[in-house]
Amino acid sequence: MRNVPPDAVEAFRKQVEVIDLIGRDLPKEILAAAAACSARDPGPAETFAGLPVISRTVAHPADRLVLDPAGHFVIFPDARQRTLVVEHYRNDGVLDHVIEGRIPTELYATAIALGLITRLDHAGYLGQELARAHYAMLTGHPFVQDAAPGEEPPPPPPEPPPAGHT
Repeated sequence: MRNVPPDAVEAFRKQVEVIDLIGRDLPKEILAAAAACSARDPGPAETFAGLPVISRTVAHPADRLVLDPAGHFVIFPDARQRTLVVEHYRNDGVLDHVIEGRIPTELYATAIALGLITRLDHAGYLGQELARAHYAMLTGHPFVQDAAPGEEPPPPPPEPPPAGHT
């Protein structure tokens, strides 16, 4: 790690005891080594003050939808073919590309290479939804694509008419 200075690494090395159990696979022997380490507990390690302070930010939900000028995606798993399908639509609603693949990285990498994504938030959303669709395909769980951040979810489909009505 480039932001950890050598004196911090040295301080860490002084606080750690290495127990070489490589090649040992007897649980009894490993548990005995762990118990011996626990018995020698030196207490809390000294704080090393020489490390840089790394800022933390509390994440917040997106508050509005910003359309990607390149368009939007509709994602669905095809359980019979064991593939994921991504349809890309221009913002005027015209389908202009269909991508099929077996794992999320294939699909989003292809979408990026084709120039179908121009916004980082859109790329993050696509990755998240592809992971969910992939999980659904592998487990047989249903998949319903989430609405984009700040977008109202689509209305539920209308109830089918009672049997016998036309």
